[in-house]
Amino acid sequence: KLEEALKNPLMFIEADILIGSASPSPIMAHPPHTTSDLTFSEFLKEIKSTSKGLKLDFKDINALQSCLNELETQKDNINGPIILNADIVRANPQCAQPVDAQRFLSESLAFAFRVIP
Repeated sequence: KLEEALKNPLMFIEADILIGSASPSPIMAHPPHTTSDLTFSEFLKEIKSTSKGLKLDFKDINALQSCLNELETQKDNINGPIILNADIVRANPQCAQPVDAQRFLSESLAFAFRVIP
């Protein structure tokens, strides 16, 4: 799927991120899946040749800080805008439990001020 997205003329790639069941590292997956062949770090290395924007959709708050640290480490290799997203409100009872809104916002804002000159 990633190769298809990189070749597509669309300007943004949306990517879902969570902590997998096999490793404490963030992976690229959407619930209910908890395994993936692509870690967040590997994902960033794959997209470095593109100028596409990234919409990073955090499905697990425990993946956030690790991903922000990795983004900061690789920021010189990222050529497009980054949007950080998480479901912080439960839309209906069938939806997954939302992530901690206060933690998501405080960690995301701290990250934004570290990387924006």
